[in-house]
Amino acid sequence: MKRKLALTCAVLAATFMLQGCETLQGTWKSTKEYYKEYIDVDPQVDLEQRDYDSREERMAALFSPVDTHLESLSIYVNRQDRLPGEKWIDGLFSEYSWVNGVAASMLDGDVILRRPDAAMKPLNIAPLLEDGDALRDRELRVFIDKTPLGPEMYMGTALFKGNDLAGIVAVHFDMRSVINFCPQPGELVVFTPEQMLWEGEDKAAAEALFDRPWDEMLAQQSAGTITIDSREYDWMSRYIGNKQIVYAVRAPEGSVSDSGSFWNVL
Repeated sequence: MKRKLALTCAVLAATFMLQGCETLQGTWKSTKEYYKEYIDVDPQVDLEQRDYDSREERMAALFSPVDTHLESLSIYVNRQDRLPGEKWIDGLFSEYSWVNGVAASMLDGDVILRRPDAAMKPLNIAPLLEDGDALRDRELRVFIDKTPLGPEMYMGTALFKGNDLAGIVAVHFDMRSVINFCPQPGELVVFTPEQMLWEGEDKAAAEALFDRPWDEMLAQQSAGTITIDSREYDWMSRYIGNKQIVYAVRAPEGSVSDSGSFWNVL
């Protein structure tokens, strides 16, 4: 599987700037250098390669295919503010075959649309309705349902009838399906401050990562390096809707992050 590193990572870099992170404001020079060295590169970089020129390039290659698919789906969903028709639903399942389902609910919780009609995991769209009238802001909401069959992620946006707020429309999927886009899924750890989404191949290290005080850490920075049992992990956080997702990748033994890199300035 070949991906264009320049395209996927440029989207991520632009989103970082739009988020207005104060931490990044003082590091613009180093961020531009990072962009030129690791993002604005030959567009034919093969993301399945195993020998990366730097830790930063390796991090981008592993997490960006996953994050790009999540970002693309979030845009597709957030553009829909009316009850979706069959054409929109067909387009959803055609473009995002890893999605498990789509549902729409009125504000009172009455489910008025569900595709498919039944699924392995029970539908749980109610938490997305808890914001009530605040849904009028049309911002994407994300909820992760913890189920015996694994976490199910919901992306929802306000449903309107005319100019009146009527409910919410949401898609849902298993995060493990999206992880398949990563060329080396065993090397990637994905979680939110509240819930583990993907442990990778080293479950003990993943749990140690997850146990860190992420709410406090994310209030200070959006990327960095953390040490777990004498091994370094590079990590980066990204917003999907109102949910902050953390991606972490173990650094190869003996590797050193570049002195002017993005990680060291945060």
